[in-house]
Amino acid sequence: FLLFHGITGSSTFESLTTKNFLTMKKMLLSALALSTASFYYAQGTTNANTVTQSGNGNASNVNQIGLSEKSWTTQSGVGNSSTVVQRHQLNENRTTQTGDNNTASTVQGGLTSWSNNSFVKQDQAGNSNALSAMQTETYRNDIDQKQTGNSNTANATQFQGSRMYIDQVQTGNQNVANASQTGNGL
Repeated sequence: FLLFHGITGSSTFESLTTKNFLTMKKMLLSALALSTASFYYAQGTTNANTVTQSGNGNASNVNQIGLSEKSWTTQSGVGNSSTVVQRHQLNENRTTQTGDNNTASTVQGGLTSWSNNSFVKQDQAGNSNALSAMQTETYRNDIDQKQTGNSNTANATQFQGSRMYIDQVQTGNQNVANASQTGNGL
């Protein structure tokens, strides 16, 4: 006859003990699963990043998650800004800005979507130019943007398709180019 917190009987004690054991087992297995997932992402990530800035007031923000992202950013003038966000698999970005007050932005892949084998190359020479490129849920797509001059703007978007290509080249001042492609799914 066992007394456990004012409850008598061995079957009650066994069921409470079994319940505590199962709860502890679930917690231990959950902790093991989390550590394995974290370890997998650490092992599967081979990101590379290089940022070189020369002038004053330049800013660069790179956020890479996935398997084999790469990013090269070179800014020379004053007040240039570059943002690169790449998520999931083999994305590559290269941003080169020469001059003052240029902005370049690249996003490849959404929060939960893949952007596989994508490549964005952005070049700017001159002042007050803006480049924006986005690829999400794509496969083997490419965006290439180049601007020479002042106060130019170029935007490119590719979404849900494969083997799409956007090439934007602008020379001169105050040019605007917008390009958008949507595929029929992957």
